[in-house]
Amino acid sequence: MGYNSVGVFYVDVAEVHEVALRAVDDSQVDDGYRPPAHAYIDFKAVQSKGDQQKRASTLRDKAEKHGWQYGPVTR
Repeated sequence: MGYNSVGVFYVDVAEVHEVALRAVDDSQVDDGYRPPAHAYIDFKAVQSKGDQQKRASTLRDKAEKHGWQYGPVTR
């Protein structure tokens, strides 16, 4: 994608499960696209945009409680 990281937040797998979503570890996929230790949260099963936003907001709040894991990078 070509973007530089300006910081990292995280949620753990249990927190993803709390909002009835699936955490996917695809770090072993070597397709030249995914960075090492990559994972994502699968929202495909969520039907409505409003429900997606609600779950995403809950996860954002949890991530912010953990605080920055890297960064923020200031310029």
